Amino acid sequence: MTVMRCFHVPSGVANLYMPDKAGLPRGMVQTVFDDGRISTFVPPDKPDYREAARLFGYGDCFIDYGLEHDLLHHWVAKCLGWPCSPVIWNNAHRALPDWQPKDDVWPFHPNGWHEEHIVNYIQRYIKTSEIDAEHGVLHGLWGDRGLILVAAGFINWLTGADLDNVKIPEPLIDTMAIAKKGLA
Repeated sequence: MTVMRCFHVPSGVANLYMPDKAGLPRGMVQTVFDDGRISTFVPPDKPDYREAARLFGYGDCFIDYGLEHDLLHHWVAKCLGWPCSPVIWNNAHRALPDWQPKDDVWPFHPNGWHEEHIVNYIQRYIKTSEIDAEHGVLHGLWGDRGLILVAAGFINWLTGADLDNVKIPEPLIDTMAIAKKGLA
């Protein structure tokens, strides 16, 4: 399997391997953190995963959903000023990063950061233009104009733009200050 694309991400590099007949039929994203730890993701061919792909705008393209989903975790981290994606870090290190705050400090929901919610609903927004009206997390983070720039920036980055050269709007809230509050 050949690396299709190498992405420089917060705290490491993510390699996108596309599906091919000789290697993995579903492709793979492999993130190598600066400390050498590795997170590997292959989209699972399971009914609940296929349903998630449909729910978030990918129809039956669960492979595209999964590969883009894993990469979007890094994009969200970059957009929010996080040192890395806690979800991807946890997969590689089997522990959350030290800066991950307590659940009760996230302003949008009492159960925590919901990085998965952010990632899934950005995907849905890109594919369908639907927002997460129920929780309002995306608009709470970036507002209308910022959300458009976050979505467009991800598409540009995914299709070849260098992460450092894509304009990213500042979030409306300082998520790292919230994280520090939660660690106190």
